[in-house]
Amino acid sequence: MPYLEAFPAMASNQAWRREAASGDGAYPNREGYAALAHLIGNWTAWRGWFAG
Repeated sequence: MPYLEAFPAMASNQAWRREAASGDGAYPNREGYAALAHLIGNWTAWRGWFAG
């Protein structure tokens, strides 16, 4: 089972941190989730799943 260690990337992402801090402290808004989507979209295991 592939596992993506997303926490370090999101913890150091300025958009994620800024948006989470301005809300409930845990969840970002559009820009933060776009950064997460970019991380997942470039993940080899994710791309391989769609390639078949």
